[in-house]
Amino acid sequence: MRHIRLALPALVLALGLTACGGGEDTDEDALAAGSGGGNGQRDQEATLDWYDCMRENGVELEDPDPNQMAIRLPEGSQNDPEVRAAMQACQDVLPNGGPGGGQSLTAEQIESLRAFTECMRENDIDMADPDANGRLGMPANADPQGAEFQAAMEECQPLAAGAPMMFGGPPSGGGQ
Repeated sequence: MRHIRLALPALVLALGLTACGGGEDTDEDALAAGSGGGNGQRDQEATLDWYDCMRENGVELEDPDPNQMAIRLPEGSQNDPEVRAAMQACQDVLPNGGPGGGQSLTAEQIESLRAFTECMRENDIDMADPDANGRLGMPANADPQGAEFQAAMEECQPLAAGAPMMFGGPPSGGGQ
């Protein structure tokens, strides 16, 4: 079975879009890659706790790579009602408490995210700069599972310099 490698904040994207979106399932609900951030050891423990929680809620997952702590969901499973229910049930286990998490970003972190979004645009992903709180909007026409998006993420993610990627802002369509 083919899998998609996604970093933990990708789940934040899915949960943020689920919380902000309407009742219709679209490709915008799909997961996208992101970078970690925050306290590494605490985040790693929270990621492992999240895996345990998802399994306890009926979702079969492979063990995470201890070097990357990436989420691996079977392709297309993010639209499965059982997976969505488990994601909702396990949201509070996420590092920084999931979407928003009550954390505020520093000006330096927001600048790192701006460098990330500029790189994404240079790689043909029409992503707007982060909002004042550091939230990123997912481009309306983006296919987070597509090769172009994944290649752009691989190229641009290091520019985020460990700043937490909190997706869930309004859909974007270009720089600000």
